Amino acid sequence: MANANPGLARAVAEVTQPFGSPVSGDVLRSLQKYLQDKKSVDNVYKALVLRAWAEPLSQAVFDKVVSIFKQCLLRHTPSLDVLELLDEFCTALPRALPLPPSSMKAVQYAQACVCRAYDNCVAQAAASQQRPLTAEKKLPTMHERPASASRLPPRGRTPSLSNPPTKPPTPSLLANVG
Repeated sequence: MANANPGLARAVAEVTQPFGSPVSGDVLRSLQKYLQDKKSVDNVYKALVLRAWAEPLSQAVFDKVVSIFKQCLLRHTPSLDVLELLDEFCTALPRALPLPPSSMKAVQYAQACVCRAYDNCVAQAAASQQRPLTAEKKLPTMHERPASASRLPPRGRTPSLSNPPTKPPTPSLLANVG
C-alpha cells in the first residue's frame, strides 16, 4: 500500500496538499504512472482515502481527494472491493465534516462516478462469464436508490453500508480490501 511504496505516498501527498492550486492535470501526472498500472490502481485509491482521513481532518484535502475521484474513477477503475470502500467514504464524508453545498455536490457526483464504475465492473464480469445480467440481478438505477444511503448494493462479506463509519478506516481494513 502507500507505506510500502514511498513514491506513491509522495505522489498522493503532493496532489492532496491542503494549500495551493486545485487539482489539475499537471499535478495529477505524478499519480498517472500508478493509475496506469493495473496492479497499483487499488493502492492509489486506498492511499487517497487514508490521506483524506488523516488527522486533523481538512476540508481542503477532502475536496482534493473528491476531485481526484471525479477525474480518475471512470478511466482508472479499481476493484469492486475498493469501489465499495470509496462508496463508504463518500457516504461517511458529510457526517465527518460539515460540507458547504458546492462540496456536497462534488461528493454526490464522485459517488455517482463510483456507482457507474461499479455498474460497469459488474456488467463486464457478467459479460466475461458469458451470462447476461437478468432483470432481477441488475443494480437499481440512481432514481431508485435512497439519496442518504450508500449507492452500492452490499456484497458477500461487505458489512451493511446503511450506517457507514464516520471515522477513518484502519490500515488493516484497507490492507484486506482487494
